[in-house]
Amino acid sequence: MVLLEDFQHRLSVTCRAGNIRDVLAYKGHSMSEAMVFGVANSLSFYYVLPDETLERSEYVLISGNSHLGLEDVASNLSLSYETWLPESEEQKWKHVRELLEAGHPVFMDAVLSMYMHHLRATPLFGMGGSAAEREGFVSNWDDMFSRLQIPAGTHLAVVIGLDEEKGEAYIIENNLSGIQTVPIRVLAEASNPKMDVTLHPQGRYSIYNIPQELPALAQTISRAIPMTMQSFLGGDFPWRGIGALDRLARDLRHWPEMLPMEFVENSMHMIYYVSEVASGGGLYRRLYSRYLKEAAAICGDDRLAAVSKEYQVLAKQWRTFTKGLSDGAGRAAETLRSESLNDLIGEIAAQERKAAETLAEWLPGGELAR
Repeated sequence: MVLLEDFQHRLSVTCRAGNIRDVLAYKGHSMSEAMVFGVANSLSFYYVLPDETLERSEYVLISGNSHLGLEDVASNLSLSYETWLPESEEQKWKHVRELLEAGHPVFMDAVLSMYMHHLRATPLFGMGGSAAEREGFVSNWDDMFSRLQIPAGTHLAVVIGLDEEKGEAYIIENNLSGIQTVPIRVLAEASNPKMDVTLHPQGRYSIYNIPQELPALAQTISRAIPMTMQSFLGGDFPWRGIGALDRLARDLRHWPEMLPMEFVENSMHMIYYVSEVASGGGLYRRLYSRYLKEAAAICGDDRLAAVSKEYQVLAKQWRTFTKGLSDGAGRAAETLRSESLNDLIGEIAAQERKAAETLAEWLPGGELAR
């Protein structure tokens, strides 16, 4: 058995930023989930129709963040990042054990719905969790994903131990307070399913090599904020950034003509799930608001605190919009023609552009763009 016994875990609203926060803390660097999310250049917007991707999907792919967080955190915090796609399951788990023995928590991409029913809280390090917490977590996922025929592979867990005699892996789940165990054979299948999966994890696993000292946070923030916003505003990709958000505002009322009705209804539920369950509220805008508030204190710049409040408003607008879609999925065509919802997504797009343009020109000690 190998186990990182000093690993401490706190609940988080996102699997990537929260798990990266825990791994950084294990290596001696205290940082909030919101700060990790911000310096990862994570805030974005994606809108991809099923026929615009090679992925097999039963819904419109919509997200408020970029899944490049692992790579961008490494770049912005001067970490060494390594990732592998295994040649075989035997080789993979042998290597995972070696990484754990060397003191590395291992990030593992996986299809959560394929192993969540096997999770079992383990009373390690004083963090036992509860059966009620686990059941609520599983129920939330089942409510959304039971309607889909093709599972989604967008989850990230952290492996902190293996007990090969018992056939168990010890893992961190961001939504559960206790250390969890899951059968290694089940986690192996969930990390590299032999079936069609939207955003297939392909068996991917990764680590950070984390130095004793990181760059000053003020310096990292000063680079990350303009970079994030320039990426959001720039580029010619119709499926990413402000262009994708503008396109959603144009497309929304036409979804019934563009997609099979089952896909339309799935999409209307999924966007609410992503906004309010998977991202901590407001399509990740609430989390980014918290980041800007922290950044304002670190950089001694109240102007960031002012823009933080704009993202609080955007988070509330996104919640209203996505809840309206989910609540109205049973009468999809009528809901999607709603003038109030179409006006609201247009207003959101305009406010997103305004906030991003403001931050894209921000420099510490300088003037925010007006």
